[in-house]
Amino acid sequence: MKNRILHCVNLGAKTIAFGALALGLTATSFAQGVDGSQPENGPAPGEMHGGPHGMGHHKHGLPFMRGIDLTPAQSAQLKQMHQKQHEQAAAKHKALREQHQALAKLVMSDSYSPAKADKIIAQIGAIQADMERQRAESGHQLYQILTPEQRVKLQQNLAKGEEMRHRPPMER
Repeated sequence: MKNRILHCVNLGAKTIAFGALALGLTATSFAQGVDGSQPENGPAPGEMHGGPHGMGHHKHGLPFMRGIDLTPAQSAQLKQMHQKQHEQAAAKHKALREQHQALAKLVMSDSYSPAKADKIIAQIGAIQADMERQRAESGHQLYQILTPEQRVKLQQNLAKGEEMRHRPPMER
């Protein structure tokens, strides 16, 4: 049983890493232009370090992309992928929020029943599974765009990030 739990934890960590990889598409488009250029006039109001939310201090927006120089064609592909992913994710987030609200409303009503709750919970689970599928697909698409050298660097960055997550906060 303990091994199964550890396997699930490791699988979850990998899913989070690839989810972060997929979300890196979002940060990439904000942190630099399609051609890979940085903003010339410094950060815009509300931005820090050349990107929104202070993420521009890492190459392409996230630490796992540090040291990975994308070609203009790769940057353009990532921008397209990001736009598609953003639209899909927005719809899924809305549906998820609606189901959570429906569950909260059911819980605080006289018409509550375990069967009704299970139906909503199943819908929440289906939406979350679909979101994870989309994250995995986006992460894989990003991986496919990279050259073999860039893939090696990405794997090194992900391994380093995993190692850093398991260190006590004072050692990071």
